[in-house]
Amino acid sequence: MPISVRDALLSFALRVLRLKSSETPGEVPGLLLIQIDGLSYEILQEAREKGLCPFLDSLIQKNTFTVGKYFSGIPSSTIVVDAELFYGTHEGIVSFTWIDRKAKKFRFGVNNVSIHAVEEELKKTHTPLMSGGSSLMFAYGAGASILDLSSSELDLHKIPQLIPKYRGIFVPLLNPIRFWKIFLVFLFSTISSVATSLFKRNFHYYRYTMIELLIKIFLNDYASVLTRIEIWRGTPKIALNICLYDHVSHVHGIRHHLTMQALKLVDFYCRELYLSLVRSKRKYSLIVLSDHGQADARLFRHISGESIDRVVASGIGDDSYTVGVKHVGATFGEKEIQAAPDDLKQVFIMACGDTAQIYFSRSLDMPMNKEVLDAAFPKLIKTLLFHKGIGWILVRSGTADASLLSREGGVFFENGKVKKIDKQIKNIPPERILDDLGRYSKEFNIGDLVIFGAVLDGKAACFEEHEPHGAHAGFNAEEPWPFMITNAPAVIKALSKGEPSKEELFRSVRSLVSQV
Repeated sequence: MPISVRDALLSFALRVLRLKSSETPGEVPGLLLIQIDGLSYEILQEAREKGLCPFLDSLIQKNTFTVGKYFSGIPSSTIVVDAELFYGTHEGIVSFTWIDRKAKKFRFGVNNVSIHAVEEELKKTHTPLMSGGSSLMFAYGAGASILDLSSSELDLHKIPQLIPKYRGIFVPLLNPIRFWKIFLVFLFSTISSVATSLFKRNFHYYRYTMIELLIKIFLNDYASVLTRIEIWRGTPKIALNICLYDHVSHVHGIRHHLTMQALKLVDFYCRELYLSLVRSKRKYSLIVLSDHGQADARLFRHISGESIDRVVASGIGDDSYTVGVKHVGATFGEKEIQAAPDDLKQVFIMACGDTAQIYFSRSLDMPMNKEVLDAAFPKLIKTLLFHKGIGWILVRSGTADASLLSREGGVFFENGKVKKIDKQIKNIPPERILDDLGRYSKEFNIGDLVIFGAVLDGKAACFEEHEPHGAHAGFNAEEPWPFMITNAPAVIKALSKGEPSKEELFRSVRSLVSQV
């Protein structure tokens, strides 16, 4: 295949910047792993039918590629799924935001200090997947030693230190056509968000969405070009997370026209990367996957006019308690907040999509069970259960390991397995969900209470303020399962078994990578 002008410029730029080729012999097979954050199997199929992702559709049509969905489990969250992918475990990681009870610190999935601490713990007992490779735009660096552009390592407060290490980031400036393509996407998104802000009379909405969208578009564009550089260099293991679709769907909704335009741009990135693989001297396997899906959402406070912290405070019924929501939006470089177990009057709510963890500072060392909670706060669980925005509550129990409660009755677990289900429950979660909830209920780091939003008019109640239209949905909504597309025979074999769990599927990926 003849070299293009773009590739010639890229080759020249790499030589000028002294970015050397990989020392791994060219006959060793490679792997490119592309994660499309937040895209469900269902939306992928709809987009294919509408011609919105022609490259991914053409890939699936090839005889050498297979597509299928897999079970991401509870909770369905990037930080959890990717821990399983890169380290073979997600133990202790119970949400996108949670409290590490052992360290007594808050953990935020977008905070580099938090994720670095989590990853260092994982490395003590598990082998990272990307050793000898590159990880770009994931939360985890996963041991990447060639290029680590992950949340775990990236600190925007140390830009002078980053420039020598990531000097390849200047290469995309040589591509003005690409720049104008992403500029037009940003321009259309700006016009839409300005109109929405004027309609809602909410300038904060405009400022937040535009800043975030600007960052996501340009960072994703840069990262895709940096990935092409890694292919050109012959790096044997490369992982890229494209989070553009996830961000736009959170803000606008899973089927909004701007969300679909973002998906078209993601499809364009995938096509360019695939063409780079075809031209590469190294033979690469390709895996395109998502980490979770999203559901249509409705803000919890719009259901009854009350925020979740006010509802919890009402159930506690004691004004001496301080109840607060700890938001996802922790900034890069921000110091972690030290939890205060000696302060008996604090209640922390860690929200992620339609799920919220509720922690009492008095019980960080030893989580409370239902009997203790009922004795201390007789109205709390009843207040939460009978709020129409709440569907289920998971709580530890003295009579059973844990109870999953709804207004109609409960599901009771013992040793992580279902022991009893009340007959009056009309909509019992599927067996697979219940089995995973049984495992989840045994996690030490979950809240004293875990609440799941109800589904009203087809929309999941969302506890996060910055996810107005699309949210990570739990079992209470129809589970939006993620997907995988691959041409790796060993992974195809695992995928062809039909809806494997992430643990089953990722074992085959890890086995494949061990051969690279």
